[in-house]
Formats: sequence, C-alpha cells, structure tokens
Amino acid sequence: MTKIALTNANLIDVVGDRGGLGTLVIVDERIEAITPGEATHLDADAQVYDLAGRSVMPGMISCHYHATYPGLPLAAKLLPIGMESPQTVQTLQAVRNKRLALAIQLH
Repeated sequence: MTKIALTNANLIDVVGDRGGLGTLVIVDERIEAITPGEATHLDADAQVYDLAGRSVMPGMISCHYHATYPGLPLAAKLLPIGMESPQTVQTLQAVRNKRLALAIQLH
C-alpha cells in the first residue's frame, strides 16, 4: 500500500466546498482524504510532498480523446485515423471506445 500526502496544495474543487490551501491524501490510486488548511496529522508511513501552493484538482480525469479513432491507443501510429470511414463505422468505433473508457474509469 502506497500512501502519499500532498500538503500546502491549492485545492481546486469544482463543487466549491473544499477550495483553497489544504492536504490531499492518496492511498494507492484513490483519494482517501481532502482536508482544508495545514496538515495536522499525517501517518508516519506516508510520503509527504509540500506543493508550496501549487494547484491540484482532485478527481480530474482526461476528458479529451477521439472516440472514433480505430485501434486506440495506437491511433497516433495508424494514419489515416478513421475519419475517412463511413459515419456508421465511426459510430460503432466510438461506442466501442466509450465502453472501454467507462470500464477503465469504474475500476
């Protein structure tokens, strides 16, 4: 189990209830805690990084990708990239790639 604490972080919260300086604790690949203000209690086994006011947006995921590209993530190496395919083929590729993207996010 890897525990990381990002202290003195400028937390950007789109909900609006946890913004400002605070601490973000990550266990393995998941956010365990977000606390406002200075870190008062951190586990001894945590790797602590002082972000010196740098910004962090907890829960941010990549929202930009081209769902119609065939063979993702190899599309960059496979030119042409599929836009010359008929719309129905592009739609089927997009559905497949969106399902893959959702499956990855749910784990």
